[in-house]
Parts: sequence; C-alpha cells; structure tokens
Amino acid sequence: QGFIFNTDAINGNVLNLQAANVTINFNGTDGTGRLVLLSKNGAATDFNVTGSLGGNLKGIIEFNTTAVAGQLIANAGPASAVIGTNNGAGRAAGFVVSVANGNAATVAGQVYAKDMVIQSTNAGGQVNFDHIVDVGTDGTTAFKTAASKVAITQNSNFGATDFGNLAVQITVPNTKTLTGNFTGDASNNGNTAGVITFAANGTLASGNADANVAVTNNIKAIEAAGVGVVQLSGTHTAELRLGNAGSVFKLADGTVINGKVNQTALIGGALAGGAIQLDGSATITGDIGNGGGNAALQGITLANDASKTLTLGGANIIGANAGRMIDFQANGGTIKLTSTQNNILVDFDLAITTDKTGVVDASSLTNAQTLTIKGNIGIIAANNKTLGQFNIGSSKTVLNAGDVAINELVIGNNGSVQFAHNTYLITKTTNAAGQGKIIFNPIVNNNTTLAAGTNLGSATNPLAEINFEAPAGGATTLNVGKGVNLYATNITTATPNVGT
Repeated sequence: QGFIFNTDAINGNVLNLQAANVTINFNGTDGTGRLVLLSKNGAATDFNVTGSLGGNLKGIIEFNTTAVAGQLIANAGPASAVIGTNNGAGRAAGFVVSVANGNAATVAGQVYAKDMVIQSTNAGGQVNFDHIVDVGTDGTTAFKTAASKVAITQNSNFGATDFGNLAVQITVPNTKTLTGNFTGDASNNGNTAGVITFAANGTLASGNADANVAVTNNIKAIEAAGVGVVQLSGTHTAELRLGNAGSVFKLADGTVINGKVNQTALIGGALAGGAIQLDGSATITGDIGNGGGNAALQGITLANDASKTLTLGGANIIGANAGRMIDFQANGGTIKLTSTQNNILVDFDLAITTDKTGVVDASSLTNAQTLTIKGNIGIIAANNKTLGQFNIGSSKTVLNAGDVAINELVIGNNGSVQFAHNTYLITKTTNAAGQGKIIFNPIVNNNTTLAAGTNLGSATNPLAEINFEAPAGGATTLNVGKGVNLYATNITTATPNVGT
C-alpha cells in the first residue's frame, strides 16, 4: 500500500497537500503504509503540508530529493509539526530522507518519527532540519548508502543512531543540545565513523536512561569548532577536537573519553589550542594535544573538589608554548597517570591555588618508564604554594623545565628524580629505607638550587643515592638554602671531580 506524489505542480513547483487542517493518517493494521514525496524537475520540488503526516506510530513518509533539491514545509511555520504530532504515540512509524550531492533536502517543520533513515545516493548529500527532530525514547536513526551531512537548528533527539561506517557529519548550532547514542557502525564494532560538530556552545546528551550505554561508541570525533563551551557526560569512544583558542570541552562528573584530544584536524578547519574543564572526576585514555601547529592545549582545569580525579592514560599531555596550565583549584584534586607501556610527557605548568593541595599520582609507573614534567610546579615565594603530593612510583622522573614546589615527594622502589638548573622546594620525601635516587643534572648554568626547608630522604629512611651527573660544560654546583637536609646512603658522581 502507498501513495507516490510525482505530479505536475502549480505556483512554481509547489505541491500543496491538504487544503484543510486534516492530518494524513495511516490506519493499516501493520502501520507500514508509505507516502513518497518525490522532488522532480518539471514537477513538485516544494511540498506544503497543512497539519502533519503520520501519527499513532503508523505510516512511513519518504522525502526524496535525489533528482533536485526540495523542501518539506509545515504550512503553519517551522515551529509546527510536519511529520507526526509529538514524541510519544503521535510519532510516525518512520521518516526516510533520500538525498544526493548538490540536491539538499530541507525540512521546515518539526519531525516526530519513531525510526528515521537518512540516505544519500553519493557522498555529500545534505539534509537541513529547520526545527525539532525527535525520535522519542525508543527511536532510532540510521545513515545509509553514502556519506551525508545533517544540520539541525533546534534541540533534537536522534535516539540510537548508527552512522553505518559512513563519513557522516551532524552539525549543531550555538546553545543547542543533541541527544542520542551514536555508533560508528552497529554491524561491525571494529569500524569507526561519524563526526558531531558543535558551532559554539552546546551539549551532547545520552538518549538512554541506562548510564552504562555509551553516548558515542567508535565514532571519529566530537568537534568544538568555535568560541564556546561544549558539555559532555557519560562514556565516549571518540577523539575530541578543538577548533578555536576559545573552544572548551566541559566534562561532567564521571565522564570517560576513550580516545585522544586534538590529534586530527577538524572537518573543514584546523586544530586550535582550546581547553578542557572538569566538573568532577573524568578519564581521558589517549594523548592530549600535539606539537604540530596550534594543536597544543591552553589549559586543563580540575574540579574544585579534593575527592575528584582526572585519570590520564596517554603518553603525551601537551600544552601550548606560552601560558599552558593544569589548574588545581582551591580544593585541589588529583591527576592520575596510568600508562605503564610508554614514557610520559606532561608539557604543562601545574598551577596550585592553595598551599599543600593537589595530588599527582604516578604510582603505577615502572622503572622502565621516564616521566617528564616540562613546566613549573607550584610557586616558591614568601607564601609558598606547594603541590600536596607527587607520587612518582618506580619511574625515572625528570623535573627539568621550571621551578618545583612539592609538599611531599613519594618515591617507590628503584624510583629516581632528576633535577635540572631550577629551584626546588621538597618539604618531605617519603621512601623506603635505602630506596630512591635524586640526580642533580643542570642543563643550563650548571647550577641546581634547593630552596630553604627542603628535605630529601630522612634519618630514618635515607635515600639510596644522591648523584651529581656530568653536565655539558663543567661541574655541577648545588646551592643549598637554609634548613635543607639531605639523607642518602651514597653520594656519587657520574665522572670524577664533578660536583660542588
């Protein structure tokens, strides 16, 4: 059963459906009655609807612009329903939009359909929704045949969405929310496809009440293209891309990003050094930023809560050359580094707001790994602002690109810390007796300074070794402030007659 409107149009290729306020209902027992609106040269390209098409979870409406661009229009205006009547029992059973490259389909009305299909005969088909799209709590959206681009203009719910291993892009305008659960390829979890791009401020929300259902699952990326804050929650397997220095991803408590940040250029744009903000605990498993172009981040701001943790699984956490900062707010918080397979670089300053707050937990690192913090940690001044605790595990940790203020340095078995030409305040060292190594290896000026109040090792638990490396160009000079205490079983040099 079905109807095909493919006829001569009047008034400039416009076909008016329903002269009165009557909705076309599909009352067949199986609800699969189909209405096809075919945009065609020499016939209708614009379809005006008074009332709406479908409802009662019955009827499949197809809008086809593969031959020529066209519009499906709610005669009462775009804020009126054109497909179905509401996002519950008033939905149509299905809405199919068929497009082709260069022949866009524009839907100027609200869409309420339980199952939606968007298909392009070739790559590049465009679908424009001028108002709400809502498939309801149990609805679905499927992309088929070839890659297409979908632009929404209002808050919309796409439900359980399958990108079908196609290079699909959904664009979301400023201040709008896109709801759904998006999968790169539901038939093959090994494939990754689909990009969701936010123009400025916006929210990506789950359409499923079950918090264990991922919001995005093996899609290519979520993009923040302009100045604004994009809010994420739940679990995502996707890359996060920042396209403007004013772009921000804000992660709700419990957000998990199984992917990288700022590794691949945006669709039609370039990466920029935006920022990440946390409202609570969050996990990012991949690298953050890179050294190419403007891909390094401006900053990461932790939640203002000592009980919250940012878990980082990447090997490279890269900030911009100037002003890059991981910000511990007044109540601190924890950064946990979990990669045990690679050396780790954190190319950020660690900014401390309140003295003796904040934790860097690298306790799981092994002696085969080098952890480099390439920036300042805290502030050494009349009013010191020290990082509460830095646990390096058994790693070889290098602190070589800024002054360092740490309240408690925890060194695991066989762990070591290398100081360079900067000033270091380590109030307390925690280590097992005869474990832990401090290396003085200044790379500029051949001088290392230990600020007043520094304690390396203790009388009860001395370090295994304090070592003077042989810097390029001469001896190592250790400048010691008032009240500095060094405890070690051995004091050694890399070569004879080095160290002062």
